[in-house]
Amino acid sequence: MKARFLGVMLFGCLLSLPAVAPAQQLNGSKHVLQVVKASPSDQDVAKAVAKGLIAWASHEAGKAQPCDGILEEIARAAARATRDSLIDSALEDLAPTSKAAERAAVRNLTILALDGRLPRDRRRVLTDLRRTNPDMADAVEIVEFLIQLAQAVDKSR
Repeated sequence: MKARFLGVMLFGCLLSLPAVAPAQQLNGSKHVLQVVKASPSDQDVAKAVAKGLIAWASHEAGKAQPCDGILEEIARAAARATRDSLIDSALEDLAPTSKAAERAAVRNLTILALDGRLPRDRRRVLTDLRRTNPDMADAVEIVEFLIQLAQAVDKSR
């Protein structure tokens, strides 16, 4: 059990690291070509859901148990920190220009999805997004991520 917990934690930490792509130079010049994506691809959404499922494992590992001692509580706190880091990384994949405050608002909805308490109705999720942050309300990718994550968690139970 502890080895599985540590494996999930390590894998989660690795996935939460941001991907770094080297800049490409054209014809030896010093001009750098930058491509800006308008919206995430289906692959980005799938990658975010995969991170979300690992965050779910960290979320489950972070739940307090009645017989927890100080070491277990420290390990559970680390699991919750890993969960939050993975969720933030997934949200950065979906909305790279989002602010930390926006990601924190969506993180709360993501935790509801991990607990199985997020409604599966896109309109209700959009209403919840508008309530937490009006700027995130039109982010269809975020809603799709939350719904797909909730469905994946349901299938995993």
